[in-house]
Amino acid sequence: MQIGTQSTYYSTPLTAGEIALAKEHKIIQEANKWFRALINGEDTTGLKSAGQVFRDNAKEGDTGHSPSADWQKAIGLTIYNNDDFENWAINRSKNTGINANNIPTVPSFNLAVQNYFFDTAANKITIGIGSKIPMNGYSLEVLDNMVVARSGDGSYSQAGSASATALNSLLHGLGVDASWGYDEHTKQNVINLLDKLGVDSSKPFFINGTQFEMQGDILRTVGQTAQQEMQFWGYEGLNRLVAKAYTQNLLVSPGN
Repeated sequence: MQIGTQSTYYSTPLTAGEIALAKEHKIIQEANKWFRALINGEDTTGLKSAGQVFRDNAKEGDTGHSPSADWQKAIGLTIYNNDDFENWAINRSKNTGINANNIPTVPSFNLAVQNYFFDTAANKITIGIGSKIPMNGYSLEVLDNMVVARSGDGSYSQAGSASATALNSLLHGLGVDASWGYDEHTKQNVINLLDKLGVDSSKPFFINGTQFEMQGDILRTVGQTAQQEMQFWGYEGLNRLVAKAYTQNLLVSPGN
């Protein structure tokens, strides 16, 4: 496959799921302007409060449902711009569908139930639902549609959130003909995870038969025949999705 260009990204029609996702993230963007100004001690004059943002968007019909606790969690996480939110954002930015309540859904990995195994000689990982990967002080557990980091007592591990985010990205790329553009922070998380697992990312590596390679800032699958534009994952990917929806006149501009 060939790596797609950013120019084609904005002209490709959005799916119903992507439109719903763009509308959701638009609200998070607007609410965050007020939150960030507030915690930084800046003048909030002229900025809508988070509550007003939610009310206005519901009135404009941009959401189809009331603000969820998940959205509010996302807004809180973006204030600190940490790995927890990046994990949330990567899941959100890969959504392709919406459920009955018009809320974007995170797709399944579509993996079989199997244990984790790494073949050093072949630079190949075998992984599936239920796989548990022991790390330094925590483990990574593969669920149906996401990866979680757990401490020894089974509770959530903050220390493992960056590795969980990185593995999430890789597993959602299995069997997909695509390229991913990462910001420097997320790209480094992926490289760090591969290094911890013993994977040599300087050459092609395999996960369940899908071949990957790093080319500069781009992680891509190898050996596919169809061409597909670049996908952007994470918070930056959601920002681009909103910009794309504005370009296609699918969102109401703030203040209109």
